[in-house]
Amino acid sequence: GNVGEKYETQAKEIPGYALKEKPSNATGTYTKETQTVTYVYKRQQGVVQVKYVDEQGREVAPTETLTGNVGEKYETQAKEIPGYTLKEKPSNATGTYKEETQTVTYVYKRQQGVVQVKYVDEQGREVAPTETLTGNVGEKYETQAKEIPGYA
Repeated sequence: GNVGEKYETQAKEIPGYALKEKPSNATGTYTKETQTVTYVYKRQQGVVQVKYVDEQGREVAPTETLTGNVGEKYETQAKEIPGYTLKEKPSNATGTYKEETQTVTYVYKRQQGVVQVKYVDEQGREVAPTETLTGNVGEKYETQAKEIPGYA
């Protein structure tokens, strides 16, 4: 432009970056000296929410939040949760941070426990067939004494 004319500059949209500050000389008047207009950007932060749920979608461990620069890699880990086993590892357990929040969900299933109920006499001989109860680890169970003819 010609000396004395007004100028106006614009910040550029740069993927993965956000404008930190607009320079005071973004608009101005041309002079005979070279002028430099500097736009300062910072890396955008990406967020990954890591959820740990059971097959019904109920939380079995607290959600974790990971943050990092957009474009950088992230890696999540399954947790050891008492009474549960990992059912499936999510396809996005590792990836790259993006501008939008991402969710990684680990799904767990309850471990099964077994209780064998035996009915024996004082010498340890079986007086009725053994019964097997199954249920989720950590849940209560209840057994009942049987009425067995000839035993009190």
